[in-house]
Amino acid sequence: MDLTRGVIEFEGERFYPGYTFDDFKRSRFYTDQDGILYIQLDHPIHILNHTFIITICFMDYELDLLLLCCIDKEIPFDREIERKKLHEQILAEQGLAPVNNYPWGSVDSIYDPRSNCCDIAIVYNTPGRIALNKNKKKSLWRKLFSKL
Repeated sequence: MDLTRGVIEFEGERFYPGYTFDDFKRSRFYTDQDGILYIQLDHPIHILNHTFIITICFMDYELDLLLLCCIDKEIPFDREIERKKLHEQILAEQGLAPVNNYPWGSVDSIYDPRSNCCDIAIVYNTPGRIALNKNKKKSLWRKLFSKL
């Protein structure tokens, strides 16, 4: 696994910037998914002495996001935020900070309070994501300047 380059490999499959849904269709993890919705792998994955539940998301059929949720220890629902610390420790083992930005994308330890879920998020700068972010920025600027 080389997260500084956006590369993660497990069970013989290598995910990287530019990985496509067609690549995924040739993998052992493909079970007739459509590539539009989030895809949660059907069994826990062992990576670097840790066990993860992995979710994959494609945008315009290019790998957009990998979510890794470590399940090494059972954490009660009401203390899920503790998993974020576990994820930060795993990133530190790899020499990474809790938030890491690269030309290809980012690797972050995240917590979503709405769903009460923590993950290591590997986010790729796909053309679709770049366009989405540009539209969000344009929309923000329109909102700001419309009030002037």
